[in-house]
Amino acid sequence: MNSLNMQADAQQRKIVSAAVRRSISFKCPKCEQISFDYPALSRRDNKTEICSACGVEEALFDFANNQK
Repeated sequence: MNSLNMQADAQQRKIVSAAVRRSISFKCPKCEQISFDYPALSRRDNKTEICSACGVEEALFDFANNQK
């Protein structure tokens, strides 16, 4: 593969990667940040998809409040 083909191939991979990132991104309804990670399921209603950080926050809050 020559240099020109390698550059075109690299550019195409960047475009596909950006398209994939856009297609799996979502806005977290709790913190309103854009997330590219796999969503977590909210513990509050067991159906809302939230970002990983908010999922960890909910889990730690529940853990701290269940310790006696």
